[in-house]
Amino acid sequence: MLNMNEAKDIASSRLKDISGCTEFSNAYMFFNPRSENVIGGFDMPVFVLKESGKVVLAFEYYTTMAGEVIRTIQF
Repeated sequence: MLNMNEAKDIASSRLKDISGCTEFSNAYMFFNPRSENVIGGFDMPVFVLKESGKVVLAFEYYTTMAGEVIRTIQF
């Protein structure tokens, strides 16, 4: 099981200027100031699964595996 710092390292290869994270029961969602209200594209939030470290798209996460929100953290 990944902790938030390990997941952030994975997400940082896909998203620059990470400014926050929403922790779900089964994943972490990392975002930057531009990605908070983005539907798609380069600045889309990055979801990293806690169990495997796999990066999944927002659509896949929300439609097939969405977990409960635990907390949101600003860096």
